[in-house]
This record gives sequence, structure tokens and C-alpha cells, in this order.
Amino acid sequence: MTVQEDPRDKRIKELEYLLEQALARITQLEAQVKDLQQQLAKNSRNSSKPPSSDGFNKHPSKPNPQSLRSKGQHKAGGPKRRYVSRANGHAHAGVRRQ
Repeated sequence: MTVQEDPRDKRIKELEYLLEQALARITQLEAQVKDLQQQLAKNSRNSSKPPSSDGFNKHPSKPNPQSLRSKGQHKAGGPKRRYVSRANGHAHAGVRRQ
């Protein structure tokens, strides 16, 4: 008398095998993610890496400096220039000739 194998038992064994492979792969990927997160956490302040390897966002914990001075009331720049005319000897605001 031969015992016939149930097709459901065969499918259960296949699924258990796939589950074991998936769990092993998940464990491997979790270890890889942990290593990569540790590498990202390193910068020139907490490792022997040079500051040039920090990238553009050098120290995100420091806020950008802001001036404590209030904005002035006058426009920036000096006074308008005045030119002396050589023809009549007195100062007037005019166009500079070259």
C-alpha cells in the first residue's frame, strides 16, 4: 500500500522554504541598513574624517547666524557725486565728461 502525498503538504513545504529564505534575506538587509546608517551618522566632528567630506550641510545642529542689529533708515551707499566744471569755476551737479 502506497501512501499518496497530499498536494497541500507539498505546497506547505514550499512555502516554509520560501519563508525561511525571506527571513534570512530580511536579516541580511537589516544588518546592511544598520551599517549604512552608522556611516551616515559620521562626520568630521565624531570621526577621523576630514571636514571636506562633510558635504554642503556641514553641521545641521547649528542654526544660521542672524544679525542683532536693526535695519537702518537710510538707503545704502554714499552721497551723489558732484563734479566741478572747469569752464566757469563753480560746482554743479552734472554729467561727467570724459
